[in-house]
Amino acid sequence: RCGINAEYGIPWSKPQFYLAGEARGKEMRITFTEVTMKDEDMNFDSVPETLRILLIFSATGRFALTKTDETRKHSLLMFDTTDDQTYSFDDTRHLGRWIHN
Repeated sequence: RCGINAEYGIPWSKPQFYLAGEARGKEMRITFTEVTMKDEDMNFDSVPETLRILLIFSATGRFALTKTDETRKHSLLMFDTTDDQTYSFDDTRHLGRWIHN
C-alpha cells in the first residue's frame, strides 16, 4: 500500500511469495516471486508471476518495522505482514521514489 495516494498502490495480492533484495548505492531492487503449488513439489514447469520494485533512496529515506497501527506519518511505501506489523519506506522529505514493473 502507498502512503501518498491509493492510485500508486502496488498491484500484488498473492498470499504466498518469495522475497529477494539487491542493493546498489542508493538503490534497492526488491523482487516478489509467487509461490505456487508446483514449487512445493519442486516442479518448475510454469513460470511464476514476479513483481520488481526499484526503490531510489534520498538522503533521508530509510526502512522501519513497526506495528501496523503505529506506522510513521511519512511512510511512502508499506508492506503489511500477517502478524500485524508493517515494513515501511519512511522518507520525511519525500525525496525518495520507487518504480515497479
